[in-house]
Amino acid sequence: MRPSDHSALWAKKIENNLFFETIQEPLAKGEKVWITARGNSMYPLVRSDIDAVLLQPTDPNRAQVGQVLLAKVGERYIMHRVEKILGEQITLRGDGNPYQREQCRRASLIAEMVAVKRPNGRVYDKNSTLWKRVQAYWPANGHLRRLILALLRRIIPKQFGAQRPGRQHLAAPTA
Repeated sequence: MRPSDHSALWAKKIENNLFFETIQEPLAKGEKVWITARGNSMYPLVRSDIDAVLLQPTDPNRAQVGQVLLAKVGERYIMHRVEKILGEQITLRGDGNPYQREQCRRASLIAEMVAVKRPNGRVYDKNSTLWKRVQAYWPANGHLRRLILALLRRIIPKQFGAQRPGRQHLAAPTA
């Protein structure tokens, strides 16, 4: 699906687990998939319910620190940045999470986030200046990260409105 098709096709809401199980089929075929971002864990790079992200299949054995990966952790699906790799153990942390980290095995990695599309149509891929700046300069220190996120929330308050109950994603209508 092309980025320009994103807003026109995403019309029906489905539950989080069903949604991610559905997109695994095209990913397994080597296809890229655009999805609407949900949740604030990757803010400021990705904005919930505003931005679309492009996922592409990934080779779990080629995971690298700094990549943003979709993984299944327990019964949940998360899309976070790789913070540390120790053998088969991957530590993930969302840019919008001051302290929380998740751990998974390489086999739990599903896809890599390779682009973010803003509502104005601008696409930032993983080689863009914005992406590289966030990756390079976003603080690892949880206290500093928390302070910067608090300031951003005051500057852009509507981004952090009340979350709807139950994580849902928008899905393409069935043919």
